[in-house]
Amino acid sequence: MEDCLSNTLQAHDHDEIFPTAIGVRREVENHTGQKYKKYIAVEYRSQKIGEEILYYIKVNIGDENCIIIKVLWTAENRFELQGVKENVDSSDPIEKFKNDVFPPEEPHLFRCAPKVIQYWTDALKEEAEKRTDQVFDKFVAKSFHNKVIEDCSEGCSKHLFYIWVEVGCRKFVYIVLKSSQSKREVEMVKVVEPKQCDFIEDTSS
Repeated sequence: MEDCLSNTLQAHDHDEIFPTAIGVRREVENHTGQKYKKYIAVEYRSQKIGEEILYYIKVNIGDENCIIIKVLWTAENRFELQGVKENVDSSDPIEKFKNDVFPPEEPHLFRCAPKVIQYWTDALKEEAEKRTDQVFDKFVAKSFHNKVIEDCSEGCSKHLFYIWVEVGCRKFVYIVLKSSQSKREVEMVKVVEPKQCDFIEDTSS
């Protein structure tokens, strides 16, 4: 039923849970006023609401200490942090709680990666392997956001694309691409290997 939460499931059973938790980490830390050294999604429950999905995700922040984050995946494929429950033990159940982010600090910019993002990702797989000195059997763009870094009226805008790429079971790399609208090309700026899905700060500089 749409008004009921699902059973509790392991985070690694759903490909979208790790990127979703990572995608709102900055907002979570802003909301709680803390900087987490550890931030790993372990369990979750979900609720279907029309075309949207509400996730309650338990995140381990060290030892047996956890938080539960409430994240809405909107019909526009955007993450929206709606609440954070602190002082949670690893054995505590995941239950509903009211929103405490009013309004959401901002709908998060990460969205599901469309085909064109996967196309660019595929084109730069070999370069990513060279930079990390690895060979990836899997290289799937999961989510992304972009921002304009140069704009002009002659159609020569330049964008940075931040893309989470799944390269294995619970393993991701974070790549930054620069796109030039006038030249219709992309180039890799950076590729970063997050440690156990740690959040990566802005790497555009």
